Amino acid sequence: MAIFAAYASASYEVLRRVNAEVPAPYMDEVFHAPQAQHYCRGEFEVWDPKLTTPPGLYLISMVPAHALGLACSPAFLRTTNWVLSLLLFWIIHGLVRQLRP
Repeated sequence: MAIFAAYASASYEVLRRVNAEVPAPYMDEVFHAPQAQHYCRGEFEVWDPKLTTPPGLYLISMVPAHALGLACSPAFLRTTNWVLSLLLFWIIHGLVRQLRP
C-alpha cells in the first residue's frame, strides 16, 4: 500500500533526524526515558510518581532490548515507538475497513 510506504518512510526520516540532532531525552522523554531504563534493567519496583502512563510501553521496549542485547537509550526507545506506530497504522486501517466496508 502506497500510503503505508509513504507514512513509514516519512516517519522514519523524522525519527532519524531527531535521533541525530537530539541524542538526549527531551520534552516528556526526560520523565519517560529514565522509567523505561529502570524497567530495562529489571528494576520493576522503581516508579516515578509524576508519571500517569501505564507501564505497558516500558515493558514492550524491554523485550526487544533484551532479545537484541541493546541498551534502552533514547534512540532505541524512539525506534520502539516508531515500530509500534507502524503496527498502529495497520490496526487503524483494519478498524476503518470494518466500519466502512
